[in-house]
Amino acid sequence: MKNPTTLKRMLATGLAAGMLLALPAAANAQQADTATDDQATVQEVTPEHRVDFDTAKQRLIDAIERRLETLERLTNIVTGNDHITARHEAELLADYAQAANGLRIARGDAEAATTFEELRQIGHSVVVDYRIYLVVAPKTHEVVASDTVVDAADRMDGIANELGAAIDRAEQAGYDVTEARRWLTVARDEIGEGRRAGGPVADDVIGLQASDYPDPAKGALSEGKRRLENARIDLREAKVALEKSYAALQDAVGDPADV
Repeated sequence: MKNPTTLKRMLATGLAAGMLLALPAAANAQQADTATDDQATVQEVTPEHRVDFDTAKQRLIDAIERRLETLERLTNIVTGNDHITARHEAELLADYAQAANGLRIARGDAEAATTFEELRQIGHSVVVDYRIYLVVAPKTHEVVASDTVVDAADRMDGIANELGAAIDRAEQAGYDVTEARRWLTVARDEIGEGRRAGGPVADDVIGLQASDYPDPAKGALSEGKRRLENARIDLREAKVALEKSYAALQDAVGDPADV
């Protein structure tokens, strides 16, 4: 039988991947807090002269800079993530590059603008044509979370297979492993549910563009968030079940190293 210390270490290492699933959700929530910047960007450059022209121009330039900085942060998130697939990474980075190019052009136009009407048109374009906060950032975090679900499920499957082999050997040696096998079945079911719930989300949302807001982007992102939350619950349940299966195996055989 596999050394129990090794198996226990596999459980701890593999299950830690499941805990990473909370990170994309937290980042998504942080980005949602900045979505009101879209409305402010337009309001601050309307020709109502609530502020002087130079102030309005600077606010618009600052709003563009914030979006460029957000794209840079998203780039770092994607390129620094160990779970995202190469295809998804390439597609997101292409989206960022295209948006950044357009925003830099808009920044140049804003710097050259001489009227409130020009600023208003540029501000409207910055918000409507790019949707950094309402589409790009949320879809990024859902893609990362979805790929993390798949990676975590794969790791858990590997652990379940190792644990299953250990249970089989214990059973062949004459031990009653009914409880260990029961919890292993629960774990495998939950792993499968998690993969089915969260795995498809990445491909469902990655193609969303600014022009897709509000429909179908808003609905797709909301559905993706719901499915990812379900996947997190499923994989947390799988984690518990794997731990209970291992504990039941230990209870059945005493010291598994003797089997």
